[in-house]
Amino acid sequence: MSTATPFLTAISSILPTPLSESLAGFQTPETAPVLDILIRFLSGGDSPDPDAQQEWSERQHEAMAALGALTKSTPSNGKRRREQEPDSGSDPKRQKTDSDVSPEDDPPLFTLHAISTTSPVRKKVDIVVASSSITFLNASTRVVESSVPLSALNRAFLLPTRGKMKAHWTVVVLSSDTPDRGKKPADQSASPQVIFGLDAAASASVKYTTYAEGAPELHTMKAGTPTRDLLLDFIGRLRLPVLEPVAAVFKSACVGIGASAAVGGVPGIEAYRAAKAGTLWFLDDGVLWGESKPCEFWALEDLLSKDAGLRVVSATGRTCTVVLTRKSPPEDIAELDEGEADPGVEAAFSLIDGKEQDGIGKWVRERRNLFGKAKIPGAGALQVQDDSDEEDGDFEADSESDGGSASSSSSDDDSEDGESGSEEAEDSGGDDDMDEDGEDEELKPENHPLMRPGAMPRMSRAAIDMVAAMVEDDLVGDGEDDGEDELED
Repeated sequence: MSTATPFLTAISSILPTPLSESLAGFQTPETAPVLDILIRFLSGGDSPDPDAQQEWSERQHEAMAALGALTKSTPSNGKRRREQEPDSGSDPKRQKTDSDVSPEDDPPLFTLHAISTTSPVRKKVDIVVASSSITFLNASTRVVESSVPLSALNRAFLLPTRGKMKAHWTVVVLSSDTPDRGKKPADQSASPQVIFGLDAAASASVKYTTYAEGAPELHTMKAGTPTRDLLLDFIGRLRLPVLEPVAAVFKSACVGIGASAAVGGVPGIEAYRAAKAGTLWFLDDGVLWGESKPCEFWALEDLLSKDAGLRVVSATGRTCTVVLTRKSPPEDIAELDEGEADPGVEAAFSLIDGKEQDGIGKWVRERRNLFGKAKIPGAGALQVQDDSDEEDGDFEADSESDGGSASSSSSDDDSEDGESGSEEAEDSGGDDDMDEDGEDEELKPENHPLMRPGAMPRMSRAAIDMVAAMVEDDLVGDGEDDGEDELED
């Protein structure tokens, strides 16, 4: 019977004695196979009949959801279950996901079933939004894979995923604009991120559960149904505003491959950070690097200044590099010498198509006056309009360098142009007259032609670090699996 009923045999020997004895009384040649199939079904196993696997899986998820709701609502008489008691020999992941909040104090509000997530765990899970937490349950075993308090979450984004053959949405929820420094396991991250995606039109039945007055109600979206409203509802349960890039704010000049869920154009550009591919999303409030983990967000007020906050560097015009500079953290600023300016924290994004420079320049001109300034509700639109009229020429002049010299979106040349203008007034033509007459005059080092703005390519430290990282990756290889940064359908 052990070979014909493997699930029943495995469980019979480890059940509590009274239950094991009662179960033995039911075991007959007719009932044993039925009990074995029931245990197989409830434990997340596959259907013994391959032809019935689709219906089996659908019913299995419904059963898991119903049992999960019953488990959460069952009184525990004030005692924690034994398997949740932490001890020195237990799994670190289980210790991480244990919560001091009882189910009665943190009732579920919304559940998305069988979702493939990229972060905080890379598994197919049920995502349960409760009153004070978001929990990730293994879709098959119901084991808690991870849990994040809602109070830790800071920003939520709904992104039209790039590079998918079918239109697709990606949800990114950040607990901090900057990710943890260094590589840490997801369950040990001090700044957890939630990343998952869904097809824009459901390719298969999508199931979710709501809890009206505590009673679970399972809903099924038919294949082909748009999923955007469902994802917006999910984010709303997190009590966070939705930040969504739109073509009215920024539109990529490159079509790219695959389909897009965005309307009117793709509001992001393909780029590389070191050797990792991803997308820079330009929003009204800042710039997001995603969907490749770890994601990072640069709010306008966190950029270093209007001159150095965002620069575009291009040596050939065919490709360009975007350099974002964030204000240094307070602990780094405290270590600066008196009077020393904040150097900022640079991040370089390379191998961007040169066609994107005009769109980036327009986005910068409309918002550069807000770089580094505390956000004032209701004042942003007026400041943007005033600034865009004054400095349109600055960014264009920097981005379009003559010949093959490097170009930058910073407006450092503004002051330099003013200084050179004064010198020309004093010298009655200065350099131009000297060149035309061919007079041999002593040339000061600061006036050397190679010291003029734009004469020599400028390369930021972040760009140098990026090139070094790419070379190092080619020589020694990357220990991290690049496949982990692609969302599963």
